[in-house]
Amino acid sequence: MKITRITASAARKVPHPSLEYASISTLVSLEAQMQDGDDPARCLHDLQTRADRFVDAHTQQLVNRQSGAGLHWKSQQATEARSAKLAAKHGGNGEGK
Repeated sequence: MKITRITASAARKVPHPSLEYASISTLVSLEAQMQDGDDPARCLHDLQTRADRFVDAHTQQLVNRQSGAGLHWKSQQATEARSAKLAAKHGGNGEGK
């Protein structure tokens, strides 16, 4: 089997900073074309990391806009943990081969 295209998605849903019973949601899906010689596990890891970082940044931006302040969460560590878990699931270690 030859993998020619990969897709990665990420979503976040956080409580609205000032409205009770409301939330802020962000979803993104990214797609990439594989080139000959690309490592599918590495490409998937990289694309998933990009999707996670985009969603984290966009969600934080929306929260900041709504509250004037930010959520204090460890988004970078969460992104790295999700990416490592995905890479492990698909047989890669995120380090390339």
